[in-house]
Amino acid sequence: MVASLEEHHWDAVVLSGSSLNMSQSLSAAALAKDLMVLLRCTDVPILGVCFGMQLMAVAYGGEVARLDEARQGTFELTADGPLASGRIEAFFHHQDAVVEARGAARVALPE
Repeated sequence: MVASLEEHHWDAVVLSGSSLNMSQSLSAAALAKDLMVLLRCTDVPILGVCFGMQLMAVAYGGEVARLDEARQGTFELTADGPLASGRIEAFFHHQDAVVEARGAARVALPE
């Protein structure tokens, strides 16, 4: 995957949501390990959304935990970076959450 990023000269990568979850998927742990290699070998900005953020958290040594019950709703944030700029409104629905994020430049969480 790293070679693919450099080969295609991508400006950015977005790791989006998934029906997988970190607390029940053995393949998620393997994905996080592969992602750690990617994150440390490229200067391409990477945005993790929902499951993508959870993968990034685990890849950097953070922690993801199962919540007692699912959370859903919308949130707004103002972005000013290489991946997005301006006001963003997003929907979320998850039962796993990042409880410790290490190595992140910025983390946006709904309250």
